[in-house]
Amino acid sequence: MDAARALSVSLALCAVLTGAAGAQTPPDARPSGLVEEVKVSLVQFNVLATDKDGRPVADLKPEDLAVRWDGAERKLALLQGWAEGTPAPAATPAPAAPGPAAAPAASRGRWLVLFFDDFLSTQYTRLRSLAAARTFAREQLRPNDHVSVVAFNGRVNVLLPFSVDRAALAAALDQSEGLTKRATEDRYDELTSLVVMIREQCNPDGDPASGIVTTTTLQRRAACASRFIGMWRTQNERYVDVYTAGLIALIRSLGAVPDAKLLVLFGDGVPRDPALEALDASEIALGAGASRWIATRPPYSYETVYRHLADAAASARVSIFPVLSGERVRSATLGPSLYWKLGGGTRPPTVDIAARTQRNMKDGLEEIAARTGGAVVESLDPGVSVTKISDLSHGLYTAGFYPPRPAEADAQPELKIASRRPGVTLKFGAGLARPVAAAPRGEIRATPAGACAEGQRRAITVRARVERASLSFERVRDTFSANLALLFTVVRPDTGDALFTQYRFFNVAESVEEHQAAGRPDPELEFLITAPCETLVVSCTATDAWTGASGVYSALVAK
Repeated sequence: MDAARALSVSLALCAVLTGAAGAQTPPDARPSGLVEEVKVSLVQFNVLATDKDGRPVADLKPEDLAVRWDGAERKLALLQGWAEGTPAPAATPAPAAPGPAAAPAASRGRWLVLFFDDFLSTQYTRLRSLAAARTFAREQLRPNDHVSVVAFNGRVNVLLPFSVDRAALAAALDQSEGLTKRATEDRYDELTSLVVMIREQCNPDGDPASGIVTTTTLQRRAACASRFIGMWRTQNERYVDVYTAGLIALIRSLGAVPDAKLLVLFGDGVPRDPALEALDASEIALGAGASRWIATRPPYSYETVYRHLADAAASARVSIFPVLSGERVRSATLGPSLYWKLGGGTRPPTVDIAARTQRNMKDGLEEIAARTGGAVVESLDPGVSVTKISDLSHGLYTAGFYPPRPAEADAQPELKIASRRPGVTLKFGAGLARPVAAAPRGEIRATPAGACAEGQRRAITVRARVERASLSFERVRDTFSANLALLFTVVRPDTGDALFTQYRFFNVAESVEEHQAAGRPDPELEFLITAPCETLVVSCTATDAWTGASGVYSALVAK
């Protein structure tokens, strides 16, 4: 695997939606340009409710959950089921002030992200996952389900923003197949090379005929092996950093959608212990007990990374369900085959490097799932796993309550959740809506094509602008990148009914020279929609994917 792949994380620019309509003389349109900063104090967590047989509990109520925050019981203010896309009645109303700004109205239908890992997964796994996704899209999606397709290869490539268009979904999955070549041909080849390299460089002559190895020889071998183990570990740590950073940026950008969302992650996993495989390789290459002589630095703690992931997932109402297809049958002989490839010896390998590597990769995904209120589903047939996730989704909820005071940036208050309903088991990922940077500033203008009679439709030109200076740019190699998500809605102001919802990913990439130059233009987006001839409110929620901060801009279109 090319280590350079681990140096770039950004969101891809998606296509602009266009629509056709007749042109007429435009009446008055009043853009407000108002920016509303959303600084939510709501403590949210994603929860999966199942019965004693592992079946989803689809009728969970606020009174079924017992929530304790820093030792004190709290009443729920939010319980939203993913399967229905509408919130359950709250046990306690939101405070009038202070409190969170009003979110856009939730829309009917489920919100689902199909996330394909081309970064750490093999092509074998990738192709099987794609086949399972196609079957799921064909047989189990509802007509009003919103689906997004994302391929990750060190960059978050959004192949399809949320859409109910099944033809567009099929095209995105076809496009995803074309990216499969970026996946690793076989990650076990790297382990084979590592074992061979340690053996050839650190123990080229093998053990003496007597089988007795002196302490001095063991120490020399260990010092040699530690160099290779350090490089392997550093590479794995970089992979984990890029992998989790990509997930966090994507999840934060999903916060603009007010509904609960489910992310199905197709992949082989991510290392939980970055040094494990390298230490196992030394056992095979140098003999049993070799790893005891190898000095390694203290293990790197990913607690802060996973906490940020949990906070982002809870705030954005996203639960991650990894699909593990399993490769045990294909790779179960890896350990013995390596042993014989190295010419055998007096001591057979004491570890099954293939099984332990798979366990390590699975442990990383289990950590991600547990922190976000999801669950790892494993089967030799990924199609079976996706079907199980679809079934489990009926027990998936986002819940939340208002703490007595806002959470500080580094605070970790104790949160305990239990079920009051007998026989119900809860898996949850707790996170906090922590203080964020200022919301992206901007404005939206909505200009109708002309006056029209009641009962007719007309074209509306929507123009949105986000101030470049209000975005968070991250340095990625020789480029500065800002990532944001835009959620556009058209609602009736009297009823709040949503007539139109569109979700976009947007990326601003600049060279170092461009980023430092003055007078750079602001990002703008323009598209057409057709809408009934009535008074409407057109809104744009802009969410900074790096910080999670959101700004809302609205424009009133007169009848």
